[in-house]
Amino acid sequence: MLRQRYSLVLSVMQAEGGGNDKHQYFEHGRRQGWIKYLGYVTTMDLPLLFSAAHLFVFLSLYEGLGLPALEVMESGVPMVCSNATSLPELVDSAELIYYPHDIDALSVGIV
Repeated sequence: MLRQRYSLVLSVMQAEGGGNDKHQYFEHGRRQGWIKYLGYVTTMDLPLLFSAAHLFVFLSLYEGLGLPALEVMESGVPMVCSNATSLPELVDSAELIYYPHDIDALSVGIV
């Protein structure tokens, strides 16, 4: 099973504020050992995470320049990203690009 072979490591690239309701959704996977939630990750630590990844999934809905996508491409890690804002122009045909609300297509691309 895919979950047993690869952990899903989740992080955010900007500090979170307020309540974190999403944590309740992560708890089940964390207890089973296939989700690791890191919370906020500093820019300095991103290259380390990218170098350890088998795949980077970047489903941004509101992205400016897309620096995380550029950093991942530089690291050589395969990426699945959304077709929102500047990302399709930035990554061109180098990566798998999906509509961020199409869960079925995203699931296939990630697998």
